[in-house]
Amino acid sequence: MSVTVLHAPETKRITAKAAKYLKKRKHDGLFLPFPKESTEFIVQFLEGISYPYLMSQIKKELDPILAPIGPWEQIFEPLLKSLSQIKAKNPKLQPFCYGDSSYAQFNTENSSEIAALTLKVSLSKKVNIEEWVNIIQKDWRYREDALQREIDFVILNATKQERNVCISSKGQYFVSKLQEEGYKTTLISIGQYSPTPIERLQKEVAQGNISEKVIREFVLLHIQYVKNYVLTSANLEEAKYRWQIRKSFWKRLLFAIKKLSKTT
Repeated sequence: MSVTVLHAPETKRITAKAAKYLKKRKHDGLFLPFPKESTEFIVQFLEGISYPYLMSQIKKELDPILAPIGPWEQIFEPLLKSLSQIKAKNPKLQPFCYGDSSYAQFNTENSSEIAALTLKVSLSKKVNIEEWVNIIQKDWRYREDALQREIDFVILNATKQERNVCISSKGQYFVSKLQEEGYKTTLISIGQYSPTPIERLQKEVAQGNISEKVIREFVLLHIQYVKNYVLTSANLEEAKYRWQIRKSFWKRLLFAIKKLSKTT
């Protein structure tokens, strides 16, 4: 049994690339990062219900979990709409939604707390290190527990098919856990992604050994990101896209400068 893990950070452009990849490959089991409660609706969609009806059912049943559901649909719409084509190429495909609902609900609440802290710093110009560390550590504790439940679900159900593919924004973590269980794994990164300042801060705090100075710098970078990208964009997806474009430009520029310096 094998599991191909697609590392796909949650942006619309990357999920579109993941869908394009899946339409070209053959797999027996497809693990999607949607709440487990959405599995029955995905199965019905693959059996012929329309996309508008699918979303009406998801909104009706999962709104308390995914609220607000609009950003979630925006990110995953390319993948959702491609599922029928993926199924057509893989008639025996079995879909599994492995997302942990409890973390999805917690994340909604935690995001509100981070937004409140962001506003507090913007107004006071002061960073309370302890408040930021506490909220981010709390997020990681919940996320770590949820990740284990998600991986346990994938491990249990991947035994039912010979060839599995799993889409996750935590690709390397999934691969390491699956390998521990004896699965043959392949990790494929879908698209390039530059984490936002708050995502970088979350990762650094989770790994530990981060100084108060670095935390303060990341928080201030997050404030600038909100001001320059979130507040000037139509939605979070557009803000992230503009951020990716900017980071990609500077990466290409630095590469060109380094290459030029080697020739002079």
